[in-house]
Amino acid sequence: MRKLTLTALIGILLLTFMGCEAEVAIEKVETITSVEVQNPIEGSLTNETVIVGKLQASNSAVAVASIMGAEEIMAVNYEVGDYVEKGDVIVVLDSESSEDQVENARLSYMTARRNYEAVKESLASAQTNLERTQKLFDSGVVSQQQLDGAKLQASTGQLKTVESQMLQAKFAYENAQESVDQTVVEAPISGIISTLNFEENNMATSQNSLIITDLETLKIDLEVTEDVINRLTSDSKALVTFETVEFDKSAEIVFVNPVADQRTGLYKISLSLDNAEMSLKPGMFARVKLLFENTQVFLIPIDAVLSEDGQAYIYVVTDNKPMKQIVELGEDDGEIVEILSGITIENLVIVKGQNYISEETDIQVVTGGN
Repeated sequence: MRKLTLTALIGILLLTFMGCEAEVAIEKVETITSVEVQNPIEGSLTNETVIVGKLQASNSAVAVASIMGAEEIMAVNYEVGDYVEKGDVIVVLDSESSEDQVENARLSYMTARRNYEAVKESLASAQTNLERTQKLFDSGVVSQQQLDGAKLQASTGQLKTVESQMLQAKFAYENAQESVDQTVVEAPISGIISTLNFEENNMATSQNSLIITDLETLKIDLEVTEDVINRLTSDSKALVTFETVEFDKSAEIVFVNPVADQRTGLYKISLSLDNAEMSLKPGMFARVKLLFENTQVFLIPIDAVLSEDGQAYIYVVTDNKPMKQIVELGEDDGEIVEILSGITIENLVIVKGQNYISEETDIQVVTGGN
């Protein structure tokens, strides 16, 4: 076996040391990740959205036959679909039965009142007798039993009972009088008769009713996403069209619920629609185009956006280091996405290489920027 000379041994050690340095240098190069960056672009993908909704009546009112018993329907002056003004007499009832009830209620009230007056007068006499008996008792002329009997006679318990009976009879009498006034059923508001549960020559009770619907102003309730609700402002417009009716008016946004429905996660908004020409009917489907204020947001490639635990974020270059930045997303078209908040126009957004880095990664920007 040949022995290594000292020179050869030193040479081998030098080669080994140089190889290690080269390997370390290679490792350092391999930890630097090349990325491409660009600045966000101001703009927006869309300034409108279209939603389908159904027309509804914004105002309706119910009128009932407020009678105590049953009355014959003498006349029905209108039909379902007729337009009526507030105060128009729609139904006329026979008042004979109600008038009989009024008279019976009046007699009951008068009887209860006379009974009250009689008990009240008797009580006054009993209280006078009690005062006299108390003096005789104090003088030792009458017994304790006689005094207790006088106190019982002067008790106000019976008077309170008959007074309550009288007030109840009075209340029934007044209600009966009002029922006579309700033998005509009037329109509570102006509008179209949408429901009418009265028919001539039949009997009516307090269960019979009619509904008047105001069609001059209609409403549309819509449910929108959080992106739409964030874009709506007091200046937002809504254009409404129909397939079967020519209509070229805008609708007013009258209600915006800032709290999402817990079941759907959507937000409710309501639109008010003028229908003075009566060309629109509740139940029609409307195509609503919501026009947003021309607010500028930022646009970046959608591939630059990453997600962790359901939260969207991007990497931006700060002092030559990648920094994670939480962002709020808007609309996207599959390639470009709107960033509603979280970045500025000066940010350098990493658009390539972002999938292979973290905030600890050394990076090299190879291209990009505006």
